[in-house]
Amino acid sequence: MKSLVTGANGQLGRVTVEEIESRGIDVLPTDIPELPVEDLGLVQAFFSQHRPTHVLHCGALTDVDGCELNPDLANTINGVGTSNVAAAAKQVGAVLLYVSTDFVFDGQG
Repeated sequence: MKSLVTGANGQLGRVTVEEIESRGIDVLPTDIPELPVEDLGLVQAFFSQHRPTHVLHCGALTDVDGCELNPDLANTINGVGTSNVAAAAKQVGAVLLYVSTDFVFDGQG
């Protein structure tokens, strides 16, 4: 088993990496420098090279006010980036877990 964590430099990503490591599971922590999620070609190449079996997608712009002020950037990272990670995970047959908040999905829809 090989887990890939996006957004590993963020609050959720750091905790996720620590938890995976504490269980003795092989983990590949990534963030923007290693894996710019907005670039589908780079994401697919990275996944093809590293062949994760599990992907925990913790990478996102999380500043709600900042996202509202810059919706294009928020959509590029949080929307397009997430779509790219999902497509690359599917390409290599990896299980994908994506964490969101009630600011995005309140569970009622």
